[in-house]
Amino acid sequence: MKLDVITPPLGTPITYDQFAAHARLPDTNDKDYCLLTIKDAVSFAESEIDGSLFPQTLQMTSYHRPHHGVVPLWRGPVQSIVSVTLDGNLMDSSAYDLRCNGNSDYLYFYNISLSVPIVIQYVAGYPVDNNGLCHIPADLRRALLIQTSQFYEFREGQATRTLSQVQNGLQRIYDKYKRTSLIG
Repeated sequence: MKLDVITPPLGTPITYDQFAAHARLPDTNDKDYCLLTIKDAVSFAESEIDGSLFPQTLQMTSYHRPHHGVVPLWRGPVQSIVSVTLDGNLMDSSAYDLRCNGNSDYLYFYNISLSVPIVIQYVAGYPVDNNGLCHIPADLRRALLIQTSQFYEFREGQATRTLSQVQNGLQRIYDKYKRTSLIG
């Protein structure tokens, strides 16, 4: 399988203002660096949960026939299916159904002989409101704020505190949202 980003995220699930309030930053002299640490924390969180936070359009290409007509979709949560093609032919949306099981999303095909490659374009990530705010779960938002704070605070490597207790707490949150596949 292959996964490509068609449309990258147009924002981040936490804003500079949210981070600045959380970290109690006295001024904005480090705004550019803070924005980089936010992106780093989001990237780290997405790798930990094997998912997407801010919506983006992905294209997954499979060169293997799916098991029982079911294709697990990577890096959800999946908001919508944009298109599905089988061996270069666009499929009608009545031929498949998007389903979620736990923290994973699957495309179920109905009574169809599946040829390869299967190319699925979909939008993955948490919903964004009209104000551009991403609606990730509250504990995941807190984990991102804490992770960003750590990246910001420990940027020079001169910290004397241990991170193990904080990291264990964050890992528990990330594990809660980790994408899993029930299909081998």
